[in-house]
Amino acid sequence: MHILHLAGAYGGSEVYKSLYSAIDRIGIRQTVFVPLNAANHHHIGNNPVDFKTQGSKIIYSTILSQHHRALYGLKIKKILSEVKKCVNLEEIDLIHCANLCADGGVAYEIKKQFNIPYISAVRNTDLFAYYKYFFWRRKYFNRVLDNASRCIFLSPKHREFMHTRYHKQDSGNSIVIPNGIDNYYFENSPATQKSLTDKIRLIFAASYSKGKSLREIIEAIAIVRERTKLDLVLDAVGDGLPFRKTSPKYAKEIYELGKKYNWLTLSKYIPKIELAERYRNSDIFIMPSKPETFGLVYVEALTQGLPIIYGKGQGFDGYFDEGVVGYHAEAFDISDIANAIESVIANYTKLTHNISQLNLQASFNWDKIASEYLNIYNDTIRNKQSNENITKTHL
Repeated sequence: MHILHLAGAYGGSEVYKSLYSAIDRIGIRQTVFVPLNAANHHHIGNNPVDFKTQGSKIIYSTILSQHHRALYGLKIKKILSEVKKCVNLEEIDLIHCANLCADGGVAYEIKKQFNIPYISAVRNTDLFAYYKYFFWRRKYFNRVLDNASRCIFLSPKHREFMHTRYHKQDSGNSIVIPNGIDNYYFENSPATQKSLTDKIRLIFAASYSKGKSLREIIEAIAIVRERTKLDLVLDAVGDGLPFRKTSPKYAKEIYELGKKYNWLTLSKYIPKIELAERYRNSDIFIMPSKPETFGLVYVEALTQGLPIIYGKGQGFDGYFDEGVVGYHAEAFDISDIANAIESVIANYTKLTHNISQLNLQASFNWDKIASEYLNIYNDTIRNKQSNENITKTHL
């Protein structure tokens, strides 16, 4: 089996490296084609995969220019032409797309020409960029979705959003598969259930960017401190997170708040071993972000026993019923975030008990997720071969 991955965003997140590495451990040959946008050439060589399966490789392409961001049709044609130059498509059994509208659009055109089936993930960039702003292309995007053998949503809420907002008729090919997290977090989960003390320690872990609601989190904590007279403190970890878009102006505003509130600690990005230790030394994880495709940090925090506050209607919302492992809050809504913090504190013992009973590894382990993809690959290839045999019989 030879899988072609189309992944224009490769290098900006460790998610793709983790998935492709897990698939490699199964022994599947992979070619990862990365058509980088003009602003992302610095992604080249980032998060490399040490492939063990013979013939697997990563191909970077820098043929896209700045104007391709606006000229969607030209972008798809340009990438398609480059794929045909760089990849022997006769060797490819299936295409796995990292997103629907860009990577999936190329796979759809390849399918029309070469009859190679494809599956595609659906991400934030599809729902909140392509579908939202390229509205005259929505019929085409829906054809890309309909012709995929499987569309993988990383979140139940995003699947619901797609089929209520943009693609009312479910094609029956959609499925929800989460991202996984590093095994280190499973291997180093605390054995005892957490309990609150006089000092309630909240932790935030993400880039200092507007979409993560850090400014609103800080102001919400200030309100809760004033309203309840409880000693809440926040450790905001993640400034300088590699390969994340940040606004120097926004970061400056956050550091000004750091001067205003002595209970606020602002920390640079730290590696996972140190981050796991910070989780264990905290009581509540908070990051009601928008948009959010999934949010690995929520699962990481849960493995360390922390109740979580997550974005309403965003990536992680819907994996657990409200009030089981935490509460959702509307991103950027200070009052709603403050209410969610108070709900977690009021129900802390119940939440931490629920979390202690979870088998997170059953759902968020990369090797198990790779096995799910292997089943999808096999089913898709088998169905294609079956359809070809039917066609030959008819002839």
